[in-house]
Amino acid sequence: MPIHFEPDVEFVDLFLPINISSAARARAFLWMIFHYHEGPNLANPFADDHARRNLGKVPWLLRLSREEQAQENVDPPEELEWGRKMAQTRSRFLQELVAGGELDKATRTLSGSSSHGSFFVQFMSAVWEALV
Repeated sequence: MPIHFEPDVEFVDLFLPINISSAARARAFLWMIFHYHEGPNLANPFADDHARRNLGKVPWLLRLSREEQAQENVDPPEELEWGRKMAQTRSRFLQELVAGGELDKATRTLSGSSSHGSFFVQFMSAVWEALV
């Protein structure tokens, strides 16, 4: 797909934290999806002047300064806190999973079932509660 990009950009760059704005990367991705899904002969709603002047090229990929790049995609405090809570929940789940490993092997051998079912339900309930 290098035909759709300028020489210094590749498709994978749309997914990397480089000096191209997130909005420009998203628009280029949507342009490509439309281009390949609907066909190159239809008017692409994600095209800009650059794409219309340069047929087959993605919309202009706005470059950012280091300062502008640092301002993009900054997580607000409540999202950081949610991430910490989910990491703790996952850690507890994994610790209990490892700690119960030997007991679980014996339980499965004797009864053919797993002892982690109830913890899994608790874990998923905690995830759901954090999302709502």
